[in-house]
Parts: sequence; structure tokens; C-alpha cells
Amino acid sequence: PKNSATTLVTEICDFKSGMKIKNVTESVFTSVYYVYVSNNEGYDRCYRIDINNDKFDVPLKGAGMENMKVIPHKDRLIYDDVVNSSIYATSPNTKLKFNTN
Repeated sequence: PKNSATTLVTEICDFKSGMKIKNVTESVFTSVYYVYVSNNEGYDRCYRIDINNDKFDVPLKGAGMENMKVIPHKDRLIYDDVVNSSIYATSPNTKLKFNTN
């Protein structure tokens, strides 16, 4: 039986004009979803939705997020900032560095 006290997330953000969902990634182990929304006017946001349907704004470093993935056993998002050619991780917000040698 469905819990009548459950409230589902039906709106991702308050901005409606031109907003599009660009990417969604999830972890079945931690029961979280990350939803990236953007429009043509430079507005972009990433939201985290947990198993309780609580929604949180995810602070992003950089701009132009693409190729986002969540680490399956941890609540940590990895994303590609195509504007600055960098890769970042959340929890904590960190720029990842790679040795190219």
C-alpha cells in the first residue's frame, strides 16, 4: 500500500521558460537522483533528489556541465565542465587532477 503522506517531486525548479532536463543520473545503492536542468539564457542548475523525495540544489563549480555520473556506493557526483575543460566531484566540491605522464 502506498503511504498517503508521501509527496513526490513533480517540479524540479521554478523557472519554466525554456528549461530543459539535460541529464539525469542515479544510484540504486544510495537511492539518490541528480537532475541537471538548463535553458538557452545561461541558467543551469543541478538538483539532488533522495529516497524521501527531498530536493536540494547542488552547488556546481564551473559551467557547462556534461557527462555527469554518481559513484554507485557513495552519494558523490562526478561531472565534466566542458567550458573550462575540468572534471569535478561533489561531497566535498573538488576539482579532480589527473597525471598525464
